[in-house]
Amino acid sequence: MPIGTAADPFTGTFDGSYHTLSDLEVFDLVESDSVGLFGTAVGATIQKVRLRNSEVFGFENVGALRVPLEPDSPPRR
Repeated sequence: MPIGTAADPFTGTFDGSYHTLSDLEVFDLVESDSVGLFGTAVGATIQKVRLRNSEVFGFENVGALRVPLEPDSPPRR
């Protein structure tokens, strides 16, 4: 289950402290949308996290980190 869903989006701060999450595998959601470490985030900050060697399968809107942008909110570096 991703962190944050459309019904209950992640709204906090996730600071990975530059740690690396390795070998993330999500296979049981192949018919689902918004699949990844984060499903939906609203007004959240996600920073300083690295992903390596990840495999994520889903139907639409799929990615290892996968956080949809809020309208008019460009990604920040």
